[in-house]
Amino acid sequence: MQRNIIIDAMRVLGLLLIILAHVQPPSFIFQLRTFDVPMMIFVSGMAYYYSGKSNIKLWQYSLSRFKRLVFPVWIFLVFFFLSIFIFEPVGFVDLFTLKTIISTFLLGGFGYVWIIKVFLIIAICSPIFVRFIKYKSGYALTFITLAMLLVSLLVLNGFVE
Repeated sequence: MQRNIIIDAMRVLGLLLIILAHVQPPSFIFQLRTFDVPMMIFVSGMAYYYSGKSNIKLWQYSLSRFKRLVFPVWIFLVFFFLSIFIFEPVGFVDLFTLKTIISTFLLGGFGYVWIIKVFLIIAICSPIFVRFIKYKSGYALTFITLAMLLVSLLVLNGFVE
């Protein structure tokens, strides 16, 4: 399959805007980049749709996405918490509690680990959306969209862990 230049350009723009957000630009520039994370989530859904993967087994696909998204984060977190334990940097020692560590490995916790949960939800929902779009079931698509939004809100707000 040929690469989609528009999707690649949107990925580059989204990543540059996310980087811009983390270098503390002036306020007016910071406000210009407020759509960076939603755009990256939208682009990940678009990329799945245009990849043409419609006859996959949902469980196998979900497991492969889990491994690809979550395992690298867990490896990073092991090194992160080990470095906090060993070096005890000022301002980070408070993060070294069992509750924070467990919560972070469950993709909650602190910092920017929450985005991995969002990407995982999108990755798992994408095949379902593509199937509904393929069969053009309007009522089913509306219902599943609302149900997934509700589940996403519950998960992201910490009601389900």
